[in-house]
Amino acid sequence: VMLPIAAAGQGMHFSKVISCGNSCDLNEADFLEYFGQDPETEIIIAYIEGVKDGRRFFDIAREVSRSKPVIVWKGGMSDEGLRSAASHTGVLAGSPQVWDALFRQAGIVRADSEAEFLDLLQAFYYMPLPGGNRVAIISGAGGTGVTIADACMDYGLEVARLSPKTKKKLKGIVPPIGTCIDNPVDLGMMSAFNLQMIADTVKALAGDENVDMIIKTVGVNHPDGICSEIESLEGFDKPIAYVTGRAMRATMEVPAPVKGVAIYTDGRRAAQMLGKMVRYSRYRLGD
Repeated sequence: VMLPIAAAGQGMHFSKVISCGNSCDLNEADFLEYFGQDPETEIIIAYIEGVKDGRRFFDIAREVSRSKPVIVWKGGMSDEGLRSAASHTGVLAGSPQVWDALFRQAGIVRADSEAEFLDLLQAFYYMPLPGGNRVAIISGAGGTGVTIADACMDYGLEVARLSPKTKKKLKGIVPPIGTCIDNPVDLGMMSAFNLQMIADTVKALAGDENVDMIIKTVGVNHPDGICSEIESLEGFDKPIAYVTGRAMRATMEVPAPVKGVAIYTDGRRAAQMLGKMVRYSRYRLGD
């Protein structure tokens, strides 16, 4: 019940919500099949502890995932959780190894907490699927860009090699002192007060054929400036993840996401969500 409320706070809304308890009649496979065919449903999420008919659930999930993201938080992945799930619902919870294989083979996107549910929902709700795993990183401080690059590597993303054409564009956009136009792109601390330079940099990177997605940190700025900056990025056909930083999120009214742009509190969370989007995109393409 709380998840739809939390999602609504980020501008995401549910068409239908079901709580099925012990499933004495219909079960999770029936609901998955229904939502897979429902024209009002674009993303399917589920918290489950087990399934009554594993083979049918797997076959339906594998088919539905070809057209809609299926995001699952599986409870009962530890030994204690398995015993509790079996006694609580009376269904076959299955071993963690079996569920890991099911997620991978059926194209299911795995969540491990309510917070990750919201992160994944935001990713798939607002951002287009990436065409590959190459990421461009934009920051106002070099160290931040480096740590985000490390996180990207941990989650299967590749730090993109910018084309000579893009680097030439960046030379005309980014001041030469205290900055870097190699990826990760360091715009320098003063970039927080130059929204046009930020927008032009994002546009240049989005137009690079070697870049599939962008992670951009938000500098210290007035909330209205951040809103204007994010709104100026709406309409790009590549995923753009904004990183606000926890301190800024706590002290400022950070804007809600817009179509094409998702917002996270740290770079590692952004990289993790983009990595999961890449794996799902590859599943849909049959890779």
